[in-house]
Amino acid sequence: MGIRLSKEDKAAFEAKYNSPPFIQHNAVMNGYVTIPQELLEDTDKLFDYFEQSIGFIKSLNPKPTKKKK
Repeated sequence: MGIRLSKEDKAAFEAKYNSPPFIQHNAVMNGYVTIPQELLEDTDKLFDYFEQSIGFIKSLNPKPTKKKK
């Protein structure tokens, strides 16, 4: 399981939990971190990271559509 974080939060998370890159469908997902088992078991701490992730995602601009009008 992984979550998306800002560059600063991602670096701090990886340093604290020694988190490996998040891989999905054989591709490294940039900007995402892998949640370690110890954090999955501590839902209070995990909730804080989910809040950080949601805050970061809300700050991003939407991707432009590729549909032709």
